[in-house]
Amino acid sequence: MLLPIFLFFITLTNTYALTNSIPADSVSFDNIVFISNDAPDSHGETIPGYCNATLLNSHVMITAAHCAALAYISNYTKYNIRFGSYLYHVNPDGSRRRIGYATKNTIVQDVHIELTTSLKQKLATRGEKAIIDPKDDIALLWWNDSLPETDSLTYQELLSKNEYQTVLKNIASTSFNVVSINPFAEVRTTNTRKSAGLNQFKWTFGNYLQSTSTSRVEEGDSGAPLFATINGKMKLFGVVKGRASTIFSNWDVFPSANLQICQLSYNLPLEFKKNFCF
Repeated sequence: MLLPIFLFFITLTNTYALTNSIPADSVSFDNIVFISNDAPDSHGETIPGYCNATLLNSHVMITAAHCAALAYISNYTKYNIRFGSYLYHVNPDGSRRRIGYATKNTIVQDVHIELTTSLKQKLATRGEKAIIDPKDDIALLWWNDSLPETDSLTYQELLSKNEYQTVLKNIASTSFNVVSINPFAEVRTTNTRKSAGLNQFKWTFGNYLQSTSTSRVEEGDSGAPLFATINGKMKLFGVVKGRASTIFSNWDVFPSANLQICQLSYNLPLEFKKNFCF
């Protein structure tokens, strides 16, 4: 959490499409989905919320808590889950040309929402006015029946305890990448799912990654995964919260998934949460 002296100056905005990024066209990223929820606010008005989420298995996905807070408060837990992938044209010589990105299917799924204990307490007292600390901005969404659309996917791995400690010990030399699906901010459909590496970041006392990299998160990137590369493999380290700012500067915020995943998975059936806890 940021020092109290800054509280009157800090704003955390909703997050736009990744700047200075490239298409994330590997099928290994097909486990990243675009989600939306039509939960009503305290005035009964529907404010569509669009975010990214990452499938950890056929029953569980991870996203940012602010993408699920209003749904949790209102108990409107139906989510539209959009599965998509890049499209290609095969030339006569056998080479492939990327021609776009398309939603293959949209599933309306009733989910269970898992938030941290401290965030649930805040929401119980402050409702939609609650300020979500970076350390609490992680949520698990899960359901009982596996989705057929997930059968052919490779699910995203989390860091193990030892890998997580290794990343923190070598934070400055770790390669971090954000991958986001943003069909609204990115008008060129050939670049809808994008990837960007971070080149200027640090781990903070608030237990989140703070970035002022050349590539920045934008509106629509909320909940997108942050990957750390360890032993040549990209594993999920955190998610996109958004952009924070003071009167002096601004930066991107990525809360760690590993710090909260065990608590968040407490209510999940045992077979749904294998390898979630250290």
